[in-house]
Amino acid sequence: MMRPVDIPGDIAVLSGPRRSGSELRWIVEVDGAEAVLAQLAFELAVDPSIRARWVADTARMLALDVPGHCRPTRTGPDADPHDVTATPPWRLRPQPAGVGLEVWLAQHAPAPCDEVVALIAAIAAAVERVHTAGAVIRDLAPRNIIVGVGVGVGVGVGDDGVCLVDIGLSRTDVLSSRTATSLLVEDSPYTAPELLRRVSVDRRVDVYSLGVIAYVALTGVQPWGDRGAVLRPAGDPPAVRTLRPQVPPELARIVDACLTDDPTRRPDGMRALGALLDGRDAAGGEARRATCQACGASMRIAQRLCVSCGKTVVQFERADRDTPGASAVVLTKAAEDAAFVARLRTVLTAVSETAPGPLNILVGDERMYSKREREQLLRLPLRLFDGLAPQTAMALVEHLRSAGFVAKVVPQQKRRGARRRAPAVIAGVAVAMAGALVAMGAVLAAGIVVAFGVAMAVMVARIRRRVRPPPDALLQLRAAPAALPASDPWVARLAALLGPRTPTDIREQVGELALAVQRLVDHRLEHAHEHREIELVTEPIEALVRLIENEVAGLTLIDTQLGELEEGELVRSIARSEARGESEAVRAPLRAGLQRLRGLEDDRARAMHRLLDAAALVRRSVTLGLGVHDAQLEHRRLVEASLAALESDP
Repeated sequence: MMRPVDIPGDIAVLSGPRRSGSELRWIVEVDGAEAVLAQLAFELAVDPSIRARWVADTARMLALDVPGHCRPTRTGPDADPHDVTATPPWRLRPQPAGVGLEVWLAQHAPAPCDEVVALIAAIAAAVERVHTAGAVIRDLAPRNIIVGVGVGVGVGVGDDGVCLVDIGLSRTDVLSSRTATSLLVEDSPYTAPELLRRVSVDRRVDVYSLGVIAYVALTGVQPWGDRGAVLRPAGDPPAVRTLRPQVPPELARIVDACLTDDPTRRPDGMRALGALLDGRDAAGGEARRATCQACGASMRIAQRLCVSCGKTVVQFERADRDTPGASAVVLTKAAEDAAFVARLRTVLTAVSETAPGPLNILVGDERMYSKREREQLLRLPLRLFDGLAPQTAMALVEHLRSAGFVAKVVPQQKRRGARRRAPAVIAGVAVAMAGALVAMGAVLAAGIVVAFGVAMAVMVARIRRRVRPPPDALLQLRAAPAALPASDPWVARLAALLGPRTPTDIREQVGELALAVQRLVDHRLEHAHEHREIELVTEPIEALVRLIENEVAGLTLIDTQLGELEEGELVRSIARSEARGESEAVRAPLRAGLQRLRGLEDDRARAMHRLLDAAALVRRSVTLGLGVHDAQLEHRRLVEASLAALESDP
């Protein structure tokens, strides 16, 4: 193991080195804590220009004292760092808690969309502080980001849950890339294209880099494969939704905007990007921020479950009737009882633009109904909605099935196509008959005309009967997000604990748990081929949810009892009794009340500890489940990304 040259004796080397850009880096131990020691590579340290650049960049790191940036704590050597005859300069920085974003992406991507939004927003907030201090990172990449295990599920590394490390060396690395070969080696898929075209760049290069990180987190693949700015074709990369249609349109638009070749079309900085991810426009307006229709709580982009009331939020996507692939949803079975109709009305009202009219459906043998009733009743299969994107249609059918209804997706039928062809057919026949009549006698022609009229009448009647236009859909989907009861049993049980009687601190904890489990449910649906493996690693959730239900019930009861005991009033009552010289028997119930209050507080602390332990185990199970990916799906996504990149090559 090669050791760094001329470092203080209190620094113990644990492992290394590994090459990173212009540096060699070691994992070391200082005062019992892990740290990273980086030293300019020996062959570069003898070059005055590279050495001066590295020293200047390191000095800039030291001066960048902003939250979320892990800056160096020591530098060396003690001699003039610019002296090329001296030991190669080095720097020492702490090793923050958490995992590198490279590891996080390898384990999680493609990750749940709302979790990606939280992650990118946290990174954007950290980078915004760097920009405010007057610096541009230029080489922002996963290797520069430490993710706290609390981003998504757990505890974080600081306020935003992320920490920036080793930023600001891009100019040294470029300067040390002396040949075309070395330039290609150092080239990064996260590099903004204008870095190759301009000497002076602005903060939008970091917006591009963060856009690539978001793209990878959402799809699991690089926008241009592993090609960096040097080999990347000109133009914008394949759209996010071409690789993962489940990404909400508004989130996809934000990521695609970050990755445009033209910097003027990107968000103009991390603050603007953070506002967009928060559902606001760049000026800070709230026009696009989603709210839960059930309780009015504010929702972030791509969030699938309201943590305030436990309702599932669904954003339906409409499609034009003539759009290729447009679909309709039809109800294929129905019952005559009033309970069926009431349940159907409740389900349809939650997702419809307007409340449905009378749901009188013809069930059974139509001969049992009068002619007037048959004309007024709705017939099966009943077209509920049309003009749907295929994914929306499937999601809606799944929702109807989970509520106990039988429905299916059918292709969108075009209207009046066959009817429009019928007059053309009749006109053609008429022209042919006219030609034949000219060549025949008058008597024979008269008979033929009569026969022709009868034949045409029969033909038109049959065409109208056979080519009946598809009926209008009964309802139209609402454009705004629909708040629906959670369909998954685990989520529904956790959501049921979010009632007004549940204490606020517990509701916050359970709401985040329900959201985490909802991510798992969505992941399981997307990776259906690995359903059994996901079920295997998440098997403990059933028992843990039961434990959480019991603990929440116990905590709610304890809080009710605590509400009946006011410590200040008990203490004042005891003091007044002592001042009046009353006997101890008068104060005994008051002291018993204080003792009971102390016991309830201890009971609550123990119950809260058990709840937090169960919640941590649920989060761990969810993390394991999210780590299971469908290999076929991932392979198909990788192939699609490669084909899209190849098609973009000139």
